[in-house]
Amino acid sequence: MSLSEMWSNSPVEGTTERREVADLKDGVYVMEIQRFRFFRSKSGPYYHCWELVVVDGLNKGAYTEKFSGCSEISMDILRKDVRRIAGRWVELEELYDEKSDRLGPAVGELVGAVVEVQKKDDPRGKVNQKTGRPYFNLNFLTLVAAVGGVVPEEEGASVESAPDFTEDLKSDDDDDDIPF
Repeated sequence: MSLSEMWSNSPVEGTTERREVADLKDGVYVMEIQRFRFFRSKSGPYYHCWELVVVDGLNKGAYTEKFSGCSEISMDILRKDVRRIAGRWVELEELYDEKSDRLGPAVGELVGAVVEVQKKDDPRGKVNQKTGRPYFNLNFLTLVAAVGGVVPEEEGASVESAPDFTEDLKSDDDDDDIPF
């Protein structure tokens, strides 16, 4: 993202307006990580949030969030997501300094990266009472381009130890080869 794009996209001082999370259909999207937040709520628990924007296709420009409270499971997923994007294992202190309540330098290796993301609504149909929309999961599949637009050496390169979700996406009813 160029400096002028970042400048234009930055909020005007004093605004606290949150972006509307798009109602994306289940599927795979190419998204840019626009922001990463790690914070503690007023009531005490910690949360982390990836802010993402679709970069191509019919939903180009759509905004969404990968938001989670911190638990052993969510921290394991976060650690693997960061590894997938940064290309290395990152210590928590490089991502977030709990003592100073500040993000660490590793966030610079995440914001601006482009990833392939699978979006799936909650299979049980649970609905967020605040938004009236179904809860959903966003799974980072592969790194498309690292920060600065660097493309991974191997096409579709992913972290070996992170789970591969792409098998679930393959089906025999792919109609991309129909000429019309």
